[in-house]
Order: sequence, then structure tokens, then C-alpha cells
Amino acid sequence: MFAERMSFIQPSGTLKLSGMAADLRAEGKDVISFGLGEMDYPTPELVVDAAKKALDQGLTKYGPSRGLPELREEIAKCSREKSGIPCGPENVLVTPAKFAIYLSCVALLDNGEEALIPDPGWVSFKDMVHAVGGKPKFYKLKKGYFLPDEEDLKGLINEKTKLIILNTPSNPAGSVFPRQTLEMIGDLAKDNDIYVISDEVYENQVFDGEHHSIASMEGMADRTITVNGFSKTYSMTGWRIGWLTAPASIVDALGRLQEHTLTCLPAFIQKGGLAALQGSQAFIDETREELRRLRDLVHERLSSMDGLDCRKPEGTFYIFPRYEFDVPSAELAERILNESNVLVIPGSAFGPAGENHLRLAFAKKDEVLEEGLRRLELALGKIKR
Repeated sequence: MFAERMSFIQPSGTLKLSGMAADLRAEGKDVISFGLGEMDYPTPELVVDAAKKALDQGLTKYGPSRGLPELREEIAKCSREKSGIPCGPENVLVTPAKFAIYLSCVALLDNGEEALIPDPGWVSFKDMVHAVGGKPKFYKLKKGYFLPDEEDLKGLINEKTKLIILNTPSNPAGSVFPRQTLEMIGDLAKDNDIYVISDEVYENQVFDGEHHSIASMEGMADRTITVNGFSKTYSMTGWRIGWLTAPASIVDALGRLQEHTLTCLPAFIQKGGLAALQGSQAFIDETREELRRLRDLVHERLSSMDGLDCRKPEGTFYIFPRYEFDVPSAELAERILNESNVLVIPGSAFGPAGENHLRLAFAKKDEVLEEGLRRLELALGKIKR
């Protein structure tokens, strides 16, 4: 009945457990979720006001498929000034960040061509590659603090390799790729005529080190699709708006695909995005410092729990502790949910190297975070026995 590629597509490891948590809530259980990747803060008021104003002005019809010209111009400006990416509006496509990665895979991967994806890495990379008939191959994040290894990458590259997918700061590990790591990847891409998709949606949530965009490096703008968005930076996950920057020829191709799929993003939502970029950026600085504080708090608490080995993430709002007892992570996450009404994500959802880890999203209010960690510690104690 279905195309063969559908046999490779698995349910999202994050959304599956979230559904189980929703069922428990429907039964009246008080569930604390460290699951979905979003901050427990409202969208900035100036963004909401701009979208409301646009609705009042009647911006409810079709708009340009590639995005409002003023928003594309502002994104290009931000990409140049903040990330050092050589970019004009002709290099910008306004689209949900997740869809940007999918569109890129559709446009660049022929059947059987290979994409190198991080392990551990975001749950959807592998399935997007499968969905377009490509073949995902994992490269381990193992050097230092969850960084790719040059020899490992070299060993995976062959004549079928078309793409390398990056995510820095990384989900789930929270590692920030240093400049020399990105230069190494860029050299491999140039030497082997490989394209790069760089997922940089957490670029504004770096606590240690510095974020670098690979497209800003010598010779990489012509072979890099940089994906970014509003969801994580401005607490706009439900708005479903992001963007990509790429060579104009790639934007033209992806724009054609968008014309035949999404058509366009709602103009009133784009006006909200424009307000986010043009307005005060105090929200970014304030949330970064708050997340840094929460990062330190949750790291200290998890490090004190018996059986956990917890590295301090350099960025994002995730922490990825390793546990030292013999239970598969998918089973462990379900047992924690049933035992304590606390939702965590099994590390195996993020690739083979994620096994024996759990991912917690910690952008929560203090009292929720403290109570969730208290319950988690009690549940782990019971499960270990």
C-alpha cells in the first residue's frame, strides 16, 4: 500500500511520550514535562501586538511564496551582521525551520544518495532523509564534549555522499562546535563536493564558547544552507515560522517547492517575526541569562543523583545525562513517566549513541524544575532497586 520509504519512518520519540503524558493528564495526573523543546516563557508582547495589528489590517490573504520582502531584507541584514553570512534578500526563504530542512533534502538528495547526520542528533534528521529516498549515515559526536571526529567523518564519505547535516548548538547534547571543528567540516565538504545543511536555531542560547556559522567561512557560502528561526529564540514554537539562507540558485529551487506545498506563510505571522527582529533584543539577553542559571541549577542537581554522569551543556536548554544501569532508555523513560509523572526523552530517540542517556528540557519555572527533579530522583532510586 505505502511507498517503501515509509517503512523507515518512525514516530517521533519526543511526540510519542508527549502523547502518553497527555493521556495521564486526561486522567487527572499532575505531569511535569521535561520533554518538548520549548521555553516556559510567553512570546514577547511586541511580537504578539504586531501580529494582531496585521490581522486588524486585513493581512489574511495569500502573500509572496518566498516571504514578505521586508522580512527577507531584515533576515538578510541580521544574517550578515550577526552571523557573518554573505547574504541578500535573494538568498532568503521564509519557511518553518523544520520544513526548511525537509525541502533541502527533497531538492538535494536523489534516491540512494547519502547524508551524514550527527549521532546523537535531532530526532527528525534521519527520517527526513529517508522520506526523500536518501540514505542517512551517522557520524558520532564523540570527540571532547559531543563533537565530530575528523577521521570518523572521512571514513564515511564516498561517491554517494551528498550532504553533511550539522546542528550547533546541538540538540540533544548542548555542545557548541568550535571554529576549528567547523573549518574541518568545511574543508571536507569542499574537497569532496558535498553540500552542508547547518541547523542553527539555538544560536542565541550559548553559555560557554562562541557560536560560529559555517556559511561565514571561506568558500562555504556557495555550498551551505543555513536554517534558523524564531521558535527557540523568541519563544514562538507555535507560530511555525523560520527561514533559511542559501545560494540564490538553491533558494530559487526551494521556493518552487514551497509554491507547490505550503504556498506561503501567513502574512500576519511574518509581521510578528519582523517585529521580533526589529524590536528590542532584551528578551534574548534576559532569557539567555535565565537559562544559564537554570542550566547550572539542573546540572548540579543531576550530578548529585546516584548513577548519573552529567556533563554541563554549553548551549541550548537541554541537558543529556548518561545513566549507569542496565535498562534501555526507551523503557526507562516510560517507567519514569509511570512511576513519577515526569516526562523525559529517551536518548535512543536521538540515535544509537544516545542510548543510556536521557534528555531533559529545563526551560521551566524554578518550582516546576525543582519538583520535577525531586520526583525524578525518587523514581530512579526505585527503578535501580
